[in-house]
Amino acid sequence: MTILITDSESQIGKELQNYFRERKIEFLATDKINFDATNEILVNQFIEDLKPEIIYHCTEYTCDDILINHLQYSESYHIDTTRYIASAASRIGAKMVYLSSSFVFDGQKEIPYLVDDMPNPQCKSGMLAYEGELAVRELVECAYIIRTSTVFGEYDPLFQDLSFESTEPREVFIDLPNTVQQYTWSKSVVEFMVFLVKNGADYGVYHFANRELCKKDELVQTYLSMRNMSVEIVNSENAHDDEFPILDISKSENLSFYIPTWKESVINMWKEISD
Repeated sequence: MTILITDSESQIGKELQNYFRERKIEFLATDKINFDATNEILVNQFIEDLKPEIIYHCTEYTCDDILINHLQYSESYHIDTTRYIASAASRIGAKMVYLSSSFVFDGQKEIPYLVDDMPNPQCKSGMLAYEGELAVRELVECAYIIRTSTVFGEYDPLFQDLSFESTEPREVFIDLPNTVQQYTWSKSVVEFMVFLVKNGADYGVYHFANRELCKKDELVQTYLSMRNMSVEIVNSENAHDDEFPILDISKSENLSFYIPTWKESVINMWKEISD
């Protein structure tokens, strides 16, 4: 089985590579440097030559400020390239796993969003994610679209910054709004992505996030407590107050796939990092 991972430099792309390496499963990973996915001719030729059976498109839509600051590049990369990859996948009959975002919703609903609720993105990252969804739905018959909440994990820049060796208290500035929301451990969603393909789950849209809600500082403090470190959390003055849509994950849970809580995930992440 030939497996292709695109956007391999993303958090989930790196986590997916680790998953396959640990199990000695062969794959090919591309990133923005070694694979110009904005070139439709190149994309078509590359995928037709490789003939992957599964394409994991690992673009993430969780860093809205970066997308806004690089708007022209983002629109080209996140919309055009998704369409090119989806079109090529369709021509060779490959399965495609596309990562979307909870930001396709406006965050105004008082109860969690169902997979069939109508998207209404209010921010740039949500709009780009939804455009990608539409392209995949239109072009790929055998596709899984997975909407996730804010991703964290070993490759999260924040947690990499917290991987310091010091016994002295220090401040940590959090640039994201410190509101109650859902979080998704990168390893959890990777395991779910592979689970869908391996078990031949029905194609379509799925919601995935770790169970239970929390604030960003609670997530960070839980991680630091595993390290017996004293850190004062200071919210950045630049933090904005976006709405954070909550996803209904019952469709995913009904597949008999165990979804851990965010706290379980933080503890397990630390155990893996410390081994």
